[in-house]
This record gives sequence, structure tokens and C-alpha cells, in this order.
Amino acid sequence: MIRQIIYKLTKPRVNIIKTIILNFSTLPFKQAIRLPILLVGNWNLRSLEGNIILPDNHTNNKRIKIGVNYAGYVTAPVGTLTLQKGSKLILHKNVKISQGVHLCLYSNAELSLGAYSSLGDNVKIICSNKINIGMHTDVTWECQVLDFGTHYIEDLEKKEIHNIYQSVEIGDYCWIGNRTTIMPGSRIPNDTIVASNSLLNKDYCHQGIEPFSLLGGIPVKLIRTNIFRLRDINNEIYLNKYFLDTKSAYINSKNLPIDEYKQRISD
Repeated sequence: MIRQIIYKLTKPRVNIIKTIILNFSTLPFKQAIRLPILLVGNWNLRSLEGNIILPDNHTNNKRIKIGVNYAGYVTAPVGTLTLQKGSKLILHKNVKISQGVHLCLYSNAELSLGAYSSLGDNVKIICSNKINIGMHTDVTWECQVLDFGTHYIEDLEKKEIHNIYQSVEIGDYCWIGNRTTIMPGSRIPNDTIVASNSLLNKDYCHQGIEPFSLLGGIPVKLIRTNIFRLRDINNEIYLNKYFLDTKSAYINSKNLPIDEYKQRISD
């Protein structure tokens, strides 16, 4: 009983004042009046000169909550949001943004989060050009994504200075492992799993990486193909019970309640 009371008292709550400020500063009045975005916990709103766009708002009655402890096992500091003049933060339906996330959009930059995508605790996204994260894609805790190189470097031999601004494209149904860094120019195919502590800095679609692949390393390389992440909660419950009860090393996927892979490839 005491634990439950402590949990309820310490659980992060909706920050009403900053929720109102965020909605009315970044959304059209007709949307803002409904408060479709809720800020949970502590947030530093550094700049709200840009716009938030909710393309699916008219078909989705659920509010987008920013700052929720979705993982439940990671602590996080104050989150920050910077939307400079002309920037666009596009949030499709059922986006999840966890606690301690840092989103920085410079002037005229565009960051798009696809439907059902998620940003884990302490994720940092610094956008100066364009970053697109596909639907059902999870960028897990303490990852960072950048679409520019910050400082210019001269090739003294060739006398060349290359463009530091390159967009980033992360496909649909990707799973980006924790503490991964995604650098400018990265392009990741659909249904890709990226191992923890990896570094991505290339167009992996152009390099021939197929969907349902596992990438990992610094910088990443192809580890294996024909690998698929299960997402259905019914399968997860079934597998948790099976492995805890049997202590087996593996199970044949034919025994799963739902064939998720067959559903995915038929979409």
C-alpha cells in the first residue's frame, strides 16, 4: 500500500502550464484549443518559433504525450524542445516520445516522426536540414540522430570542403538499439535492426542492404539477414511464459499464437 502511494505521488504528471504554452505557440488555434499534445514531467521549452504539424489529428482522438516513462527502467533529466523559426516538427498518430528527450530543430529544418514510432529516454535529435523516421520505428534510449556535421573540414590534398548538410532517412518498422549514433547522410531500409552502440554514416539502401537485416558495429556492417523483430504483445506474453517455464534456448516460430512475419510481408 505504501509503495503504491509513493508511486502515485512521485509519478510524473502533465505539466498544464507548459502544455498550454506549447499547443498555442506551435499549432493553429482550432487545434490548440483541444490540447492535442500533452507535456509530462519537466521540460525546457527553449524556443517555440517553429510549427508542430499533426497530419492525422482529424482522424485520431488520442492525445500525443511527450515525456512519459514508457520503458519504466531508465531515469532521465529534464527534456528540451527547440523549434527555431520556420522549422516543422511533424507528428503522426500515436507517436511516443519518452522522458528526457532532446529535440532541436534549427531554422527551416524538418523532423517527421511516422505513425506509431517512438523515441526512447534521453534520445537526442539535432536537425538542421531534414530527418524522417518511419512508421512503427523505435529509436531506443540514449540514441542520437544528426543531419549535419557541425564544422567544416578541408581536404588539404584535394583542396575540397564538402557539404556538411545531408538528410537522414530511417525506414518503417526499424529497431535502433540503445546508444546508437546516426550521422548525416544515413539511409536505413525498412525492417532493419541495428545493434546497440552502433554508428551509421552511409546510405545503406544504396549499398544493397535488404530489409530484415541486422546491422552493427562502429561503423556498422551487415551481421546477418532474414531476421525479424516480433512486436505483437500476445506473442511476447506467450514467449515470456514459455522461456521462464522451460528454460529452453529457443522455440520454433510455428508454435507462436500469431505469425507476424506473414502478416508483415502481406501488408
